[in-house]
Amino acid sequence: MRRLLISAGISLIAFPCAAASLEELKAGQQFQAQLNFVRASIAVASDKEIKRRLASAELVVYGRVSRVWDPGEHNGGENDPDWRLALIQVGEILKGDSFKSVLVAFPGSGDIRWYRSPRFTAGQEGIWILRHAFELQTPDYTALDPLDYQPTSELERIKKLCRMNL
Repeated sequence: MRRLLISAGISLIAFPCAAASLEELKAGQQFQAQLNFVRASIAVASDKEIKRRLASAELVVYGRVSRVWDPGEHNGGENDPDWRLALIQVGEILKGDSFKSVLVAFPGSGDIRWYRSPRFTAGQEGIWILRHAFELQTPDYTALDPLDYQPTSELERIKKLCRMNL
């Protein structure tokens, strides 16, 4: 049995198909073109959302995580974030005050309140869109929204969006 493979972002979808005639291949190409259009529309929406996150951010940095640790402060209650700390060596400041390094608190818990929050590991490089979350009783910067961390491949895009938000 043959399979028709369709790329959908980071996912690859395989559909079983009995034959791959020229007409079916053309239909697959048309579908791929429509999928590319949808992807482009999603990217524009993501730009809007990232611009919103950048506008409310206190600090935006490009850097590398040098260390991650558990500060050992757990209340054990419902929705406990089980805070972890990441020390980021700053390579470039995109917004905010100048720092050589910055401490970022992030939840280690997989609780329903925190499951979408990004997690960080030593050696990880990227862009952090940071803000304080004093209401969460952490004095450190936080990156709690999935958009608050962007991979290194997005550096030029984030720089451009930061300039647009000035």
